[in-house]
Amino acid sequence: MTVTKKLYRAFLTFASGLCLTSCFHSVAYHQYADVDVWNWSDADTLTFVLPRTVSSGELMPTVGVRTTSSFPYKVLHLKLVMSCDDEVLTTDTVYVVVYDSNGQPLGTGFPYITTLKSLQPVYVDSGRIYTFCINHMMGEESVKGVTKVGIELDVP
Repeated sequence: MTVTKKLYRAFLTFASGLCLTSCFHSVAYHQYADVDVWNWSDADTLTFVLPRTVSSGELMPTVGVRTTSSFPYKVLHLKLVMSCDDEVLTTDTVYVVVYDSNGQPLGTGFPYITTLKSLQPVYVDSGRIYTFCINHMMGEESVKGVTKVGIELDVP
């Protein structure tokens, strides 16, 4: 085999490996919870329990919202509570902008539109159990047009 062919094969092997590894990111947790599409009550708490962590470090959270065309607002107001071993660490208000000022969806997908909102990094300690609770804060008792709400925690 000539040197040129060996270099070409080595380059192809390297390029293939690079493409495969760049297609993946490390996801520590990813879960969606179903919501009553016609009656998501402000009393309905969506709870996401991160399995006991095996290592300490920073995680990058993202909240995802899936809506139908019947969602009547531009922005969904959420309350996010992060707890560790049943002790509340933070409570935050998250604004997920679903439609722009022209009424066009900012998310993607059909028939449901998935809109993502990145949040500030969170730090987790190994051996602890972390819980994320989400409620809507829309000023009305119930909201229609939301099918699922979820959270993803990525390792940077």
